[in-house]
Amino acid sequence: MKDVKLPSGWQKKTIGEVFNFIKNYSNSRKELNDYDDISYIHYGDIHKYYRHRIICDKINFPKISAEKLSKDINKISYIKNGDLIVVDASEDYDGVCTSAEIKNLSYKLVSGLHTFVLRDKSNNFADGYKGYIFYNHDVHIQCCKFATGISVYGITQENLKNIQIMIPPLDDQKRIADILSLCDDIIENLTKLIEKKELYKKGVMQRVLTGKVRFNGFTDEWEDTILNDVIEEKSVKNKNNEINLVLSVTNKDGFVIQNEFFSKTIASKDLSNYKIVNKWDFAYNPARVNVGSISMLEDFDVCIVSPMYVVFSINTKKLDKYFFKYWVQSHNFKGYIKSLSAGSVRSILSFNAMSTMRIKLPSIKEQERIAELLSTIDDEIDNLKKQLELRKLQKKGLMQRLLTGEVRV
Repeated sequence: MKDVKLPSGWQKKTIGEVFNFIKNYSNSRKELNDYDDISYIHYGDIHKYYRHRIICDKINFPKISAEKLSKDINKISYIKNGDLIVVDASEDYDGVCTSAEIKNLSYKLVSGLHTFVLRDKSNNFADGYKGYIFYNHDVHIQCCKFATGISVYGITQENLKNIQIMIPPLDDQKRIADILSLCDDIIENLTKLIEKKELYKKGVMQRVLTGKVRFNGFTDEWEDTILNDVIEEKSVKNKNNEINLVLSVTNKDGFVIQNEFFSKTIASKDLSNYKIVNKWDFAYNPARVNVGSISMLEDFDVCIVSPMYVVFSINTKKLDKYFFKYWVQSHNFKGYIKSLSAGSVRSILSFNAMSTMRIKLPSIKEQERIAELLSTIDDEIDNLKKQLELRKLQKKGLMQRLLTGEVRV
């Protein structure tokens, strides 16, 4: 940690000076179940779900038997309330030393592979404060400098012990923890609201896209249609290298710009074999369609995608583009994928196979009403996600000021 003037009453110490390291275990997910009596924290779950705190009475961890942990079950090291779990490996620098403090623990719990368990040596910390220590920017920079590896970055116990941290007085810690915990509550509530809204959307989609629920004024019978009659594959190549906006389709964001990625990973600048995608065309990666990598181009007039992608257009006289956009997100489409995909190692959905799918279509007017309803729900979800990102940014800035003593409370 760079030399800075400490706020009044604050101390600078190393992790090894203030924490003891408690035993963890190296069992894999294959050894876990849902019926034994010892709960097990897996490092992957900390990366994915838990930052700053793990509120144990709200979580149903996977389980493991005592015999798989130790030959002498009386010597198993169980986690306690207030312990800090630190992950020792990450695929990127952002995840180095991801950590969370244990709260509301009332059952047997152990920490698993690629984790350190840190326990306060002598009441150096207020409850709730420890979960924020490794998110101080200066502390994180130290962790990244110690992390080694190529595709995975790891930090050793000895290096972690040498990380320097700033320690406020206990009263300051308590106030800081209370403020940041309130921020976490707001973020957690928004996250849960988004999850509920997305679940609600799935339920609505299942009903309106199958005709189980219909709008007033629409009584016509839906037409059973084969996709081959309403979609058409396109294979126009970028022969003259005129278009250089390279996009790809992801399962999270639809089309995303890949120019930077392309320039870093592909030596050749020849884009003549890439496929052209025009606005309102659809495209997908045949090997990733099972995780949602199918999207309609909305934000650009034209782009190009890798030759591996399937590009197709739709007959807008029979099929509303937004209705179809939601249909490929539906349970029915996912069911077709499982039955029509080929491949022994990775499932691949060809355009010809997809063309054999059947879809029930109401009139264009009813398709538009359905798409409008689902689009409204999407707008609500997007607004909630924007609020969530704003709250995360606000907390990040506040956390840095509080954890360095720039702002005193």
